[in-house]
Amino acid sequence: MRVQRPFVRLKLAASLDGRTAMASGESQWITGPQARQDVQRLRARSSAVITGIGSILLDDSSLTVRAEQLGLPDAELICQRQPLRVVLDSQGRIPENAKILRQPGKTLVVSQAECPAFFSQLASSQDTSAELEWLQLAGTEAGIDLLALLEALAQRQCNEVLVETGATLAGSFIRQGLVNEVVLYQAMTLLGSEARSLVELPLQKMQQQQRLTLTDSRVLGNDIRLTLVPVNHTDTAD
Repeated sequence: MRVQRPFVRLKLAASLDGRTAMASGESQWITGPQARQDVQRLRARSSAVITGIGSILLDDSSLTVRAEQLGLPDAELICQRQPLRVVLDSQGRIPENAKILRQPGKTLVVSQAECPAFFSQLASSQDTSAELEWLQLAGTEAGIDLLALLEALAQRQCNEVLVETGATLAGSFIRQGLVNEVVLYQAMTLLGSEARSLVELPLQKMQQQQRLTLTDSRVLGNDIRLTLVPVNHTDTAD
C-alpha cells in the first residue's frame, strides 16, 4: 500500500428509483438470493467489513460470511477466516446484546468515546469465540476521522475493505474521496418518494455531481450488479 490505505469497496443496494429502505427503516429483501450470495462472496474476499452504528441499531447486523449462502464447494473452509468486522460508533452507543459482539472472529469497535465496562468484560470473557477490540479514535462532531480509520486498518494488515452501511456513512466516504470502487445491486422494484435515499450527498449545483465510470455490469437473477469507479480517483493501494 503506497500511501498506507487499503482498497475501499463501497457496496450499495437500491431500487430502480434509487431508494434503499422504507421511511420506517424496513429494508430486508430488496434484492434476491443471487445478489445476496454475491455480497457474501464480497465479504469473503475482504480483509475487513465496515459498518456504522446505525446499521447495528436498526438491523442488529452480524456481518459474517455464512457457508450456506456462499454456494461454493469449499464454503466451510472459507468461513473459517472471517473478515475483521469494524463498527463505527462515535458516541459509544453499541448495545451490550448486539449480535456482532458474539460472532466468531474479530470485531473492532471504533469510537471517540471511552470503552464501556461491559465491553471490557465481554472482551475478556472465555464464554465466546469472539475477539473484541475497542479503538478510541479522534474525530469531529461529524464523526470518526475516516482517513485515520483506514490508516489504522492498514496497520492491521487490511489491504481490501468492504463498506456496508447506511446513506450517511456511505456519503461521507464518497465526499472525502476514499472510495476506490462502488458495487451497486439494483433491484427491479420501486420503493417510492418517501423511502430512504441511496447516499447522503447534500449537493446543490450540477457542477458538484459525483460522476462514476462503469467497469462491469451483470444480471444476478432479477437484479443487476453494476461495478463503478469514481471519476478522477487515484488508486491508493497496490
